[in-house]
Amino acid sequence: MNADPIRPAPVILSPPPADEESVSPPAPPEPADGRRRGGQPANQNARKHGFYSRYLSPDEQLNIQEAEQLTDLLPELALMRVKLLHLAVDPTCRPEVLIQAVRTVTRLLDVHHRLTRFRR
Repeated sequence: MNADPIRPAPVILSPPPADEESVSPPAPPEPADGRRRGGQPANQNARKHGFYSRYLSPDEQLNIQEAEQLTDLLPELALMRVKLLHLAVDPTCRPEVLIQAVRTVTRLLDVHHRLTRFRR
C-alpha cells in the first residue's frame, strides 16, 4: 500500500459488537398529574417574576399585556397622527420635533404594512 504523504489513510469505524451495545437509561416516570418537568404551556412566571418585572409597575405590566393582544398598529398610528397634527399647528413647536414626529409616523406605517402583508 502506497501511503500518500499529503493525505492520511482513512479510518474505518465499525459498529460495536452486539454484546457491547450501549443501552440508554430509562426515561423518568411521568408525574401523576401528567405534567412534564420545566415550564408548562402558557406559564407566565417569567413575565410576573422575570428580569423586567422588578422595573415595571403593575400598571405598566398591564399595559404590556394589553399591547401583546394587538394585531396591528392602527390605533397607535391614529394617535400619532392626532399628535402630529397638534404639533403642526403649535407655534411653539420646534421644527426638529415635528420632523421626528413625521419620521415616527412613517416608521409605524411601514411596520404596520409589514405586519399585515402576510395576513391577507
